Amino acid sequence: MGDGETALTLKQLNKEIVNFRKIVKKSQVRKLRDLLRRGQIWRKSDDVTKKRRGNDLVQMALVLKRVDKDELTKFALQNTKTIAELRQIEEATIKHRALFHLLSDKPFVAAVDSFRERYPEWFVEVPFLLQRLGLKFAKKREGKDLGANLKDLQLAQKEGSKKKAESDGDESDEDDINTLGGIVEGSNVEEEEPEAEGEAGDEEEAGEESEDEEEAEEEAEGEEEAEEVAEDEEEGRS
Repeated sequence: MGDGETALTLKQLNKEIVNFRKIVKKSQVRKLRDLLRRGQIWRKSDDVTKKRRGNDLVQMALVLKRVDKDELTKFALQNTKTIAELRQIEEATIKHRALFHLLSDKPFVAAVDSFRERYPEWFVEVPFLLQRLGLKFAKKREGKDLGANLKDLQLAQKEGSKKKAESDGDESDEDDINTLGGIVEGSNVEEEEPEAEGEAGDEEEAGEESEDEEEAEEEAEGEEEAEEVAEDEEEGRS
């Protein structure tokens, strides 16, 4: 390990994932509004293709209301494919494409790049540590139904094991798609990571409260816009 390089520990990774929550929330609100705005414009077009594209954009916006922030961060920190490569996966659904929009948000991309600069061995350390984290919580919650989240952790273990063993790096598209699949379920991350939640509370400063309130207001406005669109769609079908 060179001078200035820091080894990533499980505790530090947990802290980093917590710190990403605000970044993901801002990207979530920004992308939700952008998709809604563009979708509503395109839906008014007389062109059938553009109208269908507009409907897809609105559906993607509705998907972004239910993104699990921690699971998205875990995927992004160990993902080795570019956004262009992810978008070329034929099996990608509207839900997956919505997540690709979120993963491509510039502030989020910058945060991931910053993380990787601080931890140059991320491609080995992150999958390995997430594997340990998954095993830890799988044992702790043994016998309880974790639904899609447990499936995601198991897939992360599979990918982490391959990287730790320094395989040829030829990962299947199916793994990428399945790993993304549970991110929209809105899940038990708070229950699964009580230590992380505690660290988040310890790290917050009093000056951040007003910023959190503004973010909450923006998020609520974005959700209201999405709900209005959803209601309009229901009325249109009836």
